[in-house]
Amino acid sequence: MNSRNANPLTSVATRNVRIKSILIFLAASILSACLLASSGRWSLVREPDSESYVHFDWSSWHGVLGGIRTPGYPGIVHWVASSVGLEAIPMIHWLMMVIATAVLCWGFRSIGFPLLTATFTSIPLLFARSLWDLGPSLASDSPAIALAIVSIGIFLGVLARPQALSRWIALSIACMSTLLVRPAYLFLIPLLPLLALWLMRFVFQRTSRESFLISLSMGVVLLTPLFGYAMLRRATIGEFGFVSFAGYNLIGITGQYLEPADISKLPEEVRELAHEIIANRSDVDDYAPPDTYEAIVHLFNPTVWRMADPAANKVLGDDTALCNRRLRQLAIASLQLHRTQYANWLLQNGRSMLDQLLRNACSDLSAKGSMLGVLFALLITAVSPNSVRAWRDERESAGTTGRVAAFAPVSSTMCPSRQFHTIAWIAIGFIVAKGLLVILVEPALGRYVIAVGCLIPCLIGWVCYQLAAILLRRP
Repeated sequence: MNSRNANPLTSVATRNVRIKSILIFLAASILSACLLASSGRWSLVREPDSESYVHFDWSSWHGVLGGIRTPGYPGIVHWVASSVGLEAIPMIHWLMMVIATAVLCWGFRSIGFPLLTATFTSIPLLFARSLWDLGPSLASDSPAIALAIVSIGIFLGVLARPQALSRWIALSIACMSTLLVRPAYLFLIPLLPLLALWLMRFVFQRTSRESFLISLSMGVVLLTPLFGYAMLRRATIGEFGFVSFAGYNLIGITGQYLEPADISKLPEEVRELAHEIIANRSDVDDYAPPDTYEAIVHLFNPTVWRMADPAANKVLGDDTALCNRRLRQLAIASLQLHRTQYANWLLQNGRSMLDQLLRNACSDLSAKGSMLGVLFALLITAVSPNSVRAWRDERESAGTTGRVAAFAPVSSTMCPSRQFHTIAWIAIGFIVAKGLLVILVEPALGRYVIAVGCLIPCLIGWVCYQLAAILLRRP
């Protein structure tokens, strides 16, 4: 529509919607903060692994790059402790989620979501379990989720304007920051290029060549800093990789299958280590054979930290990188000897994760918080006739949009079906990629499952808004 022929009332309503969207976002952020504070969720909670972040070894490059933690979250903890005190950690986590929500809202807007839709789709994150359940803990779970959401938001911005170099740089920095805070998000490196290929080709309807080039470029941009960091570790501690921790995770599962009769079948380098792990079982009072899924979950942490870690330190010394390599070698060898048990574990672990995801989405705080955020925003919006009129104009414009121009200006409007497909495919991709990583190497504990489903609140928020907005359409 030519600006000279634009309806003045519509222009005023659109400006009002822009202002109201900002006010809604600020109000939702304040409401989230008040609810968190009033429910005691701004009181710091120390987890069993919190000390590994507080007492991170900053004394040398070998200590920084060679431990079981990447330096991202320990750096945040160190900065908070030296500036405002560790008790402020929950508030810092909240602030990171607020920023992540704003970036995701910008990402949705940049690919053509109407402003109100983008706002209502994003703000449920302020009431989701990723902040409410994980935010109070002195652990990397909540900030890593926030940074992953930032990465998703910038990813959408890149798809909207791939010619903008600043967005590519921001995406690379955001993804690398996420990995430095929590290496369990390495799945973002293959996931985002694959999502780019799929969305560009089948949602934004770009050509195969264009979609492939964007996907390939994204892979290069994301892999470059990761490769550089791995090379730095290679030059510093002699290990090419991102962190010395994968062996600790896997041994927590397959180490439970080890039996004295297995030792002679293991590689020579890990036989003594296996013998010590088995001997350390006597130090665990409630040790029981891993005959059930519940028993394996219960003994996961004791196997890692009370059996495998002391055994590795005794046999190999305090070289964390070497201990990790040997534990990984032993874990894989044990897996090969007990394939049936491990396959059964995968099935039960996957079923447990899916069960928790469904319960979280249907009845836990994630779904309730999502609806609370959306309904709160709708309540504010509903009082303004101009806002409703602007929403109707946006929806009618979106409904007439045929081909979505992914490279078009921000004003291009995406139709609701493509909005849904965009959110759904990103959420599904995140669930599959993160979920597979969890199932393979660690139990589907609550904190891990929350991370797997961290984008479900956005999907719920979008659906709730669409249903409520249909009612507001009526004059």
